[in-house]
Order: sequence, then C-alpha cells, then structure tokens
Amino acid sequence: MNSLRPKKKKSFKNVKKTFQNISKEDLKTKADKLKGASQKHVSKFVVKRWDSISNARLEIITWLVIVFGIIFLSGIQLSVIQNNFMQETSIDGGTYVEGTVGTIKTLNPLYASNESELALSRIMFSSLFKMDNTGHLNTDLVKKYSISEDGKTYTLELKKNVKWHDGEVLKANDVVFTFNLMQNQEARTVLGSNWKNINKIKVQSLGDEIVKFELPLKFTNFINSLTFPIVPEHILADVKKSQLRENNFSSQPIGTGAFKFNKKQQIGEGISSKTGDDQGYSVTMVSNNDYYEGKPKLDSFRIQAYPTKEELLKAINNNDVNAAGGLNPQNIKELTNKSLDVVEKPLSYGVYSIFNTVTSQDLKEIKFRRALQFATNTDELRKSLGMKTALYSPFIAGQIPEDSIEKPEYNVEKAKKLLEELEYKEKDGSLYKGDRKVSIEMVATTDDQMDLVADILAKEWKSLGIDVKVNKYSLSDPSQNFVGSVLQTRAYDVIVYKYAITDPDVFAYWHSSQGTGVGMNLAGYTSAVANDFLVSSRTAKTSDVKLRRYIGFAKQWQQDVPAIGLYQDQLEYVKTKNSSAFSGDTKLNEITDRFNDVYKWRIEKGLVRKTP
Repeated sequence: MNSLRPKKKKSFKNVKKTFQNISKEDLKTKADKLKGASQKHVSKFVVKRWDSISNARLEIITWLVIVFGIIFLSGIQLSVIQNNFMQETSIDGGTYVEGTVGTIKTLNPLYASNESELALSRIMFSSLFKMDNTGHLNTDLVKKYSISEDGKTYTLELKKNVKWHDGEVLKANDVVFTFNLMQNQEARTVLGSNWKNINKIKVQSLGDEIVKFELPLKFTNFINSLTFPIVPEHILADVKKSQLRENNFSSQPIGTGAFKFNKKQQIGEGISSKTGDDQGYSVTMVSNNDYYEGKPKLDSFRIQAYPTKEELLKAINNNDVNAAGGLNPQNIKELTNKSLDVVEKPLSYGVYSIFNTVTSQDLKEIKFRRALQFATNTDELRKSLGMKTALYSPFIAGQIPEDSIEKPEYNVEKAKKLLEELEYKEKDGSLYKGDRKVSIEMVATTDDQMDLVADILAKEWKSLGIDVKVNKYSLSDPSQNFVGSVLQTRAYDVIVYKYAITDPDVFAYWHSSQGTGVGMNLAGYTSAVANDFLVSSRTAKTSDVKLRRYIGFAKQWQQDVPAIGLYQDQLEYVKTKNSSAFSGDTKLNEITDRFNDVYKWRIEKGLVRKTP
C-alpha cells in the first residue's frame, strides 16, 4: 500500500506540470474542439431523433382522436336510437305516498268521517256505482242493471270476477248485509244518517249475483245513492251491531278495492298541540293482484295522515310524501318546495253562509237576510281566497242554465235601507232594534278555509253595525263534538258550511222535513212552494220537466234567502313530476273521486321501446 502513494503524488504532479506548460492558444484550440464534439453529439442523438419523437406523438394523438371520435359518434347514435325507438314514460312498480289531513281512528268505511279515512275507504273498498273520469255515474261492482217502468224497482247484476282480499267471492248477500247495517240504529254508522227513510226501501238478493231494490215511491236519482262502500258479510255477520265500530275489522279491514291493507304505523312522536291527537299515522296497502279491473301498476300505496294542515305542508316541503290532496289556494302559497306540479280542479261542493231561520230573532225576517246579502261582496271574497267559480243558487255550475237565475247585487246602501224599513237603527256604530243591540253568533270550522270565510263575512256585516262573534271548531278535535253539539242542535245564528252537490237533487239540504236533528237542512228552511218543487222533481218523467222544477226551486230559494251562495269549492293537488296520478282531463265531484282509477297510477319513470 505504501508503494502506491508515491505514484499518486507523482501522477498529480505530472498533470499539474502539463497544464502549466500549455499556452492560452492551445487551451482555446482544445476548448473549441470539445465544443464542436458536443454539438455533433447533441445533433446526432437529440435533434436528428426529435422528428421521430414528434411523429410518434402525432400518431398517439391521432389514435386518441379516433377513439374519442368513435365514442362520441356512438353516443350520438345511441341518442338517435333512443329518440326514434325509445321514450321516457311512467313504468310499473314503486310506492305512491300521499299525505292527507285527519287522524285515522277507523278503517271501517261505514264509519269514515275525515279526509284520511275517506281516502282509505275509496282505495280499499268498492261500491255498486262510482263517478267516472268524466264526472258521470258509472258502474263499479255492478255489471248491468234495469229499472222497472214505474221507476220503483231497481235490479242489479253483479260482476262475477270480484274477490274479497281474503280470497272469498263477493256475493249479492254482501250488498244486502251492508244496506241493512246502515239502517240499523245500533250500528250507528256515519253513512246511516244519509238514509233517514231507509227502512221504507226493501232490498233482497236473488241468488249470488242479483240484488233487487224496491222503493215505495219513484225516485229518479236513486241510482246516484248507491255509491256507498260494500263490506263483507262472511266476516261481520256474527259481530254485534253495537260493537261493530270497535271490532278488529276497523284495524284490519278486508275489502275488494285495488289495494289491500298491509300495516298501520305511527308517524312522528308525541301529541299534537292543536288537536290532542297522536302526531299521525301511515297506512300501507299492497297491490291487489286479483282486482277485477286489472292488476294495479303500483306495488303499494301509502296514506300518511297528519293531524293538521301545517304538519302536512311541512311534510310536502321536506319531500316526505309524493303528493297531497285536500289543500286550498292559501296552502299552495305556503309551499317552499317548487319542484312539485299543482293540479287545480273544481269540485261539486257549494260553500254557503246559512241562516238559522228558526231560532234567530232577526234572521227569521226575509228582509233582514236580504240586507245581509246586499252587504256581502262575494266577488271580492272569492278573489281573496283564490276561488274561481261563483255560486248564486242551491246548484253548482252546469246543473241549471246560468241565465235562469240572477246574480245577487252588492249594495250596502240598499242593505241599510232595508234595515230602516224593519225599524232597525244605528247608534254609536252599533245596530239596535228598540233597546236590543243586534248581534249574530256565527259558526265555522277551521278546515277548508271556512274560518277565513267567517272572518271576512263578520267584517262586512259589521259595516251595518251588527256585532258578529265567530266561534271556530276543529273537525279533527273529537272533544269539540262539532256534529253533536253544533250541527244537530242548530247552535248558531249563521253557519259557514259546504254541501256536496254531486246531483241537483238537493232535497236533503232544503226540504222542510230535513230541518231538525240529523237532517241536513241547516237553515230550517220552510216553504210550501219550495217543498213542492223538490218533491215533484224526484218524480218528473222527463229531464226537461225535472230541469224546469229545479229552476223553479232556485228562483224561490233566491227570493227567500235561506242562505248566501259564496263559491264552488275546488281541489288543489300537488304531486312530484315523476308521478302519474289522475289525468288532467278528469272531472271530480268529490275530493276522493281522484282515486276512481287508482289502479292505473304510477310513480316511477324509465325508458321503454316505442310502439309502432
């Protein structure tokens, strides 16, 4: 190792000596040679090969353009194929969730009393007849029917392919059984009040498929009355009539409708501060694959019932439901969910300010009632509520010719003049009859804007000096017992109420025989002339004669002013854009008529091949 060290030192010294002996010219010459060699190297291995790299890159880019071009053209081709041969449309399957207002206390259709219960009744149960999508009466469980020449006997033949949800076949005895239940006082059915003289009608089954009704008198609109839900005799026959409402059938019903009961669940927690009821319930129904009109398109249908409209609106805004009915124009303005479609439909309901002509000291006088009519601006009232259709008679639009009746005049001065003729005098802003200060007790429900209507009327009538007190009731609060403590006892001077006028036979609302107790003549209206028109219209032999009697009654009604027609009600229905519910051309008489073709509804969309 020692021998190597001197050599390194010697070598370093030699190198050093060599550089010392090189002149500047020689050093420059050598540097120039080194520079030239470097340039030749760069030219040979970089510059001359750059073209090859560029060409390779160009080929790569070209191939990428071709590949992306093929993908792009394939996308265009697929789009063309879809446009020409495929279309987006509603498809089968899924669950339709609709929100309603009203706590579900029973699923027995004979006791259904609020929007939620009535909706479930229409979906799970069937009736002999129902309104179709054109707004006309059509058969449901009935295959065909005939009416005797004297108009007193109706013979119905039932469809053969109808099954109850438990698999049993529907029979004529089921119809007879249901009819008899409604006339049984112990059963206390809600629908029973609509058949005050039901015991005078005889009904019998002739075999399994024929039902015969025999009437004591000719009643041309009797067929319109056969829209009540049919319940199964084989399940309820042995149940005591007094215990029918509390029976297990009310929680696990068996019907013949498009959907059958699956389960009932509570939604929300706690108790509603407004109604005292549970926050709400949902009822899920599954497709009835044996439905006589055909298998439903949906897999299931769910009704989510909320105690108040405020809670329903919250559910709509939070997308907790696909759709909701039973709303009004004011509710629509409160929606923040703008992704929904709004369907607006007129309904066969007339909203009235009805006068108690029996017990009210002032309202017994026709002139006093007419004064209130003069002081009521129905045009502005409708406008403020968002209602479209006027109502000037006991009939809704289209039932009698519009030019056959007069539009009531709005004229406050004429109202005051009539009051002066009756010796009413205004003192310090209040109206007096002698020493008695005139006051009116007005009743309205907090449902369907009736309370808003009452507030508007109270404000207008106060311009005459009348002290108007508005008492408001909630139909959702059973503790208030609105029907028993208000309607049946006629505990009001004026009531804001709406009548279902699906048929121009309004006997139940204005004939004097219906003026007390469970009768629906809430005005206690009595007129021999009006009675005659109402009775004779039921026995009219031709439609022309019947129409003339309806017009005669309307004119007498306007002259007597038992009520003020305010507006025809309308449905505001919201739904998601993907859902396919009742069609835009559907005409509705009642709110629940929207379910008439519920077996055709859909909730999902997808691509399907176009049919040629």
